[in-house]
Amino acid sequence: MLKKINIISLFMLIKISLLSTMLESKIFLGDVVFPVEVAPSICLFYQGQTPELDVRKNQEYKNISFSMDESSHVHNMYVLITLQPSCSAENNNIQHLTVAPSAAYKLYQLQGTRYFNGKGEEILTWDISEKKLDRNIIPWHTLVFVFDPALVEGLQPVSWTKKDSMRLLPKIVIKKTATQDELARAVDIACLSAMDLYSYHKKAGVKTIQMNQAIAKLSNNMRVAAG
Repeated sequence: MLKKINIISLFMLIKISLLSTMLESKIFLGDVVFPVEVAPSICLFYQGQTPELDVRKNQEYKNISFSMDESSHVHNMYVLITLQPSCSAENNNIQHLTVAPSAAYKLYQLQGTRYFNGKGEEILTWDISEKKLDRNIIPWHTLVFVFDPALVEGLQPVSWTKKDSMRLLPKIVIKKTATQDELARAVDIACLSAMDLYSYHKKAGVKTIQMNQAIAKLSNNMRVAAG
């Protein structure tokens, strides 16, 4: 009887721990802003996921929104724009993502900060600074946007409040001087450049599904063990 109680207690602790991890995650929302309408075939990668695009097929957009999951404890991130990301592997295990030594890129560091407005409300936002890669290694917690960095104007700061259930990422702004034909070619080239990365990334949201499946499997195993 004591063994059965201990097994059930252990199961409950593990389940609570898993659910706590899920509840601590936040939805991060971002936008890529184009000067003209383009096909929504943009290539984004983050922590082994491909962020979800809020788009419909057979439509073109000037503002392409995306979302991804991340821990609420993350206050330091990066945004990288390049056409030549790759993977560094050893013994068939991915060590890290890199940028080719001769490749052009733009890297921005985002550091969470806050201030109070005239009404005394706490406003959350990001401090944005441009950085250089160390040994061409892409840092952890980096949103990779596969695109020609020469066509990117920069990041536009945004803000939100503590009451919001999500966090807002700075908008990735494409240069206003870019033409529709130029951008259409850039999107096509970016899609070809990103093909290899899709082998190492899964669609956003799979993590939550797998966690639910793990909880269900664990629950069943515990019931069998408890007799």
